[in-house]
Amino acid sequence: LQIKGRSIGILGINTAWFCGGGKDNEDRFQLTPGKAMLEEGLEVIKDCDIRIVLGHHPIDTWFIEAETPSLRALLARYNVLYLHGHLHENTFRPEIGAGREFLTIMAGASYQAREHNLWVNSFLWCELDYDNKYLYLEPRQWSRNNQEWSIASANFPEKLRVRDENGHPLAY
Repeated sequence: LQIKGRSIGILGINTAWFCGGGKDNEDRFQLTPGKAMLEEGLEVIKDCDIRIVLGHHPIDTWFIEAETPSLRALLARYNVLYLHGHLHENTFRPEIGAGREFLTIMAGASYQAREHNLWVNSFLWCELDYDNKYLYLEPRQWSRNNQEWSIASANFPEKLRVRDENGHPLAY
């Protein structure tokens, strides 16, 4: 894609193609997007200014452990943003692969269950400021009591909160 003069490469990977489909954790450490397929897809978007990889599962708790270091190394070599879900939470974390960094961002489910106490609906609004090398994240969750989407900052350190010129919080 071309947006505001920047090329954006988006690679979708199927992290669930070996899933048994059960609701338990029997697939933990049994999944892979396929190293060769991931490498081939990353090569296609290598010249893009921004490279985004979309998967369903987090790397560290669901991928085959023996493959995880090489998959991390590939994602880091291409300096991707790895966007995923599965755990229905909003969070982010820097990852390291072969001495290089990349960022994983986990977004919640905007519709898991209607106003359920256990499964809170949430989403993560993101804005990339390419020129200043900033990624702004605004985590939101559904407030059953207030009937609105409100800030959900529990998984985001206050130290990283961005504030406006008056000190009012904006995003992370």
